[in-house]
Amino acid sequence: MGHGSSKIPQPQLPDILIDLSTPPDKVYRPGDVVNGNITLAPNVPLAPDAIQVSLFGKSLVWYRTVIVINNVAHHLHWRDNGPLFEITSNVLPNVHTAAPLLASGETYKYPFQFRFPASVSNSRSGQYKNDHDARWTIDHHLLPPSFLHTSKRAVVAGEDANYAKIEYGVRARLKCPGIGFAKGQNIHDLEITAPVLFVPQNPRANVSQDPPVAIRHSKPFSMRSSALAGQASSSIGFRQHVRDRLSSSTPKLDFEASLEIPKALASGSELCLRVFFNVISTTESASHIPTIQFTILKLDLQELTVVRPPSDKKASDSYGGYHWKNRYENMPPLDAPFSSREFVSLSKEKTHLNSIPPSATLNLLETPSEKGKSLQQANSCDTWFKARIPGSTAPSFKSFAIARTYIIKVKIGIEIGGKKFEYEVKSEVEVGSTPEYYPDAALIELAKGRKDNTLKKREKRSRWL
Repeated sequence: MGHGSSKIPQPQLPDILIDLSTPPDKVYRPGDVVNGNITLAPNVPLAPDAIQVSLFGKSLVWYRTVIVINNVAHHLHWRDNGPLFEITSNVLPNVHTAAPLLASGETYKYPFQFRFPASVSNSRSGQYKNDHDARWTIDHHLLPPSFLHTSKRAVVAGEDANYAKIEYGVRARLKCPGIGFAKGQNIHDLEITAPVLFVPQNPRANVSQDPPVAIRHSKPFSMRSSALAGQASSSIGFRQHVRDRLSSSTPKLDFEASLEIPKALASGSELCLRVFFNVISTTESASHIPTIQFTILKLDLQELTVVRPPSDKKASDSYGGYHWKNRYENMPPLDAPFSSREFVSLSKEKTHLNSIPPSATLNLLETPSEKGKSLQQANSCDTWFKARIPGSTAPSFKSFAIARTYIIKVKIGIEIGGKKFEYEVKSEVEVGSTPEYYPDAALIELAKGRKDNTLKKREKRSRWL
């Protein structure tokens, strides 16, 4: 004799939608207003206690490493779950009276409005190996930009490990007795999220009247050549080159090449490099310094992303890394204390920049001598090179467990009288945002997919208590 199923048929969840008033690729800044409507369509009569709507920001990191023991792979999981801020309000009217009854088949709209803050509202002391590591910060700080860094450049980073992301969004949670969806033995409130894009103001935008700060990098060089005595470099053959190297009477020039690199830039702006040539000393036989040619051999913007997720000690050693007590959870609590180990990852990505112009030819100007009876060459000259920083370059930032910094790498070629020299410089640079800043394609795709993220699938079943 067969036995009937003991499972009680579960009715469908109500449809709930977050409808933002702005297009998905809208980039919010501090002080901007985020508004829209929560649309609720019950499939059965409902008497909700609240419809909580939140504007939030959070930092998420998940890295996975593998060790093999007796030919069996064991996965170690390193995770960080850091809230940046959350502002919550109940949009259900008449909150001080009995819960309203919402009829089946009707559609209800509840407006909401938030103003984006500028700063992180909490700190994370004691949740990392070193609270004072200058690469990150545990204290209150400016909100970092929307950020997605993953080895696979996946649109939705949470589908797999090895990612670090800063995400913002609007979350709606329906709190209604007897209605929710099951995870294991627990019943959870119906919850949906609509991602939004955020970028902080450029902290240097209001000090544009001050001269830009640049760092000068210098290097000395020496050369011996008959070209310094006025002989054309094209007429100096192999034998003359050999004699120039061996003879102590060969004219000699000691000079210094310098490069000025700005300390701060902005996405989509111009990078202006100033190159200097300075004579340090010459021998008496050096009567003329030939034409000087500067060439930008390499110009790169290097992005450095450094993360520090602690060990998730409660995670299983399976690929998915679910927690032992709740296989539906795969992130540690928000206030998890440091778990004795930490995984630090530094990744680099390079963006090649085109120099305008690629090279420049200069001559030392001739000026009257001190007695005014003859002309003599000046001791220095300089020129400018420019390049464009991509408009999608994420601003520099450092947060609880994620930091993004930049380095400008320049290699300069210097040619004088047929002699060639090279000079390579690395300089840290802070990148800020501009009104023309636009997020990269992965972040835009993530935001454009918010409709799919906010509509609850009808096939999901609710649990009635």
